[in-house]
Amino acid sequence: MCSICSKPFSEPVSTSCDHTFCRECISLWITKKKKSCPTCRQQIKSDDEFTQVSRPLRNMLDRLPIKCSHCGHKGLQRDNYNDHINKICLKKKITCTAADIKCDWSGLREELQKHLTICKFEPLRPLLTELITTNQQFINQKQKFITDNEQLTEQNKKYNIQINELTNKLSIVNNVLPSLEKFTEGQSSSIIDFSQQNITDRSLTNIIQKMMNKNYSVIQLQGNVITSQGITDLIQVLLHNSTTLIDLWLSNNCISDLGVETLFNSYLSTNPTLKQLHLGSNCIGDRGVEYITCMLAENRKLTDLWLYNNNITDNSARKLTNVLRQVNRTLKHLDLQWNKSITDSSVECFVIMLKCNQTLERLNLRKCGLSINGKMQLLQAVAEKKDFKLYI
Repeated sequence: MCSICSKPFSEPVSTSCDHTFCRECISLWITKKKKSCPTCRQQIKSDDEFTQVSRPLRNMLDRLPIKCSHCGHKGLQRDNYNDHINKICLKKKITCTAADIKCDWSGLREELQKHLTICKFEPLRPLLTELITTNQQFINQKQKFITDNEQLTEQNKKYNIQINELTNKLSIVNNVLPSLEKFTEGQSSSIIDFSQQNITDRSLTNIIQKMMNKNYSVIQLQGNVITSQGITDLIQVLLHNSTTLIDLWLSNNCISDLGVETLFNSYLSTNPTLKQLHLGSNCIGDRGVEYITCMLAENRKLTDLWLYNNNITDNSARKLTNVLRQVNRTLKHLDLQWNKSITDSSVECFVIMLKCNQTLERLNLRKCGLSINGKMQLLQAVAEKKDFKLYI
């Protein structure tokens, strides 16, 4: 007997302290009362600790004779009780077999056959079943239409976004082309300015076709969204202007190290005329600086180089100072401001370069990662250099 309900065990389980209870009884006990054994008070953490009793004991309990609480039938084996209640017991209260099609009758099982003789719903089962099935099909079809409509609405939104993007790009091209035509008229060597016009790689392609008609001494493309792919396309214009171009503005774009590599391999390593190169704010890192140092080692015309607000580190700074100290004798202005990764670790290299290089006239290291002590060392290094401008 279960000491909690005082009845024969139902689904008996044993606790870790070897006391046996009905599974439902002991689970409710530790949930609603105390987490301890009702018999010896040993702590029970959860029902995971319960173990099922041996099969012989469970078989013995299932064979216990019981009496139906509804009809009073005696001699039922306990493991057959549920079948008796759900299928046989005449005194069990049930619903009509047509309850699924809205008949609300309920009564004893022994009264069901009498009810069915007057039930209004059971004879209509074939028709109602067909109507219910058809209605469900309509509901499913309606839901499909709603889902399809939502998908079409979402797709329409995406198309509208694409249309707006294409319209904006077309507007940019239309705004650029009049300026392009204006600049391509007149003298054979001139300035062309497409700065701050939100030019992308795609719109740059249309501009390049027009730019091939003239030669330019200054090309201004700063403040756009040109990437390394755009630089690849731009190379043909640069090569076309290889004997006239002296000033190239590419700052505030997205050309990255890959774009610098393309510039060096296809243009900068051989250009005989370029004097000013603007590459500030282009996400250029150590790899890009390697190509720039190679250019400085080979180029004998470049006088001004802007590399502000990139990803230049102390390692790259050391490479730049080494080439300016040992090889390059033409660069006059170097702008490295806003490169936060240039720190005191490279100060000594800058100091040595400043002492050895007699060509450089301006060095900008504002907003870098230099300490007060590092800045003082640099100021001392240029103290005796006449007309030298150090911005820190």
